Amino acid sequence: MISRELKSHAPFTALGTVSGIVLLILLLWARVPRDVSVTLFWTLHPLHVLLSALVTTAMFRLHGGRGIWRILGVGYLGSVGIATLSDCLIPYAGEWLLALPQRGLHLGFIEKWWLVNPLALGGIAIGYAWPHTKFPHAGHVLLSTWASLFHVTMALGTELRLIEGVLIALFLFLSVWLPCCTSDIVFPLIFAPKPDGGERSGQRHWYRITGLPGWKRKQLRMPAFGEGGCASPRPEKTPSRARDFSRRHRRQRDPNANDQPKSPGENSL
Repeated sequence: MISRELKSHAPFTALGTVSGIVLLILLLWARVPRDVSVTLFWTLHPLHVLLSALVTTAMFRLHGGRGIWRILGVGYLGSVGIATLSDCLIPYAGEWLLALPQRGLHLGFIEKWWLVNPLALGGIAIGYAWPHTKFPHAGHVLLSTWASLFHVTMALGTELRLIEGVLIALFLFLSVWLPCCTSDIVFPLIFAPKPDGGERSGQRHWYRITGLPGWKRKQLRMPAFGEGGCASPRPEKTPSRARDFSRRHRRQRDPNANDQPKSPGENSL
């Protein structure tokens, strides 16, 4: 399941990485001052936390996650914790290794707790009520790329050597691929109920199976979202359903076939 989700989200992650490299080249060419990087970082990092909380919570819900405290825990740790790793810790490691002149570690959930933490809770609420992942994941990747980039550009001096630019691009790539996919895909799926095995093996993602919202499934007497111990959505093969299936199969093979059962004497003629 994890490998399938990683594969489906790979195009968004690749796009974010390329956009960050292009933006880095433009910033170096235009010699953008440090104050602009500071403002952009403290704008994009909180937005990154919001999108990360939305996608992490949505992925957890789409795969059967239940319980308000579990949803809050997975959504908060998967957004604030991993966004801090992506936007702050990995870029700072690159700044420290490159010995950039104005390097510094900026932790958004501490320095601007009044902004970052409420946005994380808001993202959790949106992901709970609107569990969609692909387009928010694309936005999350772009915000993560740009927030990480501006954390690094805050530490840059007036000049940048070619080798430093290459290493910054490498750290930018790592800060996007690893934390973003971990936050949006791997982290929530680790804590989501397993589809097979265990005491909760009956939990299924009925929305993806049927394409119907919960109230409609309940109206049709179908299993509700994440209901434990429920049976397979495939109806049992009763004798009448078996006969209907046999008739449909005969019509597909021979449209002129007669649905009426043959009398015992017809086979001997």
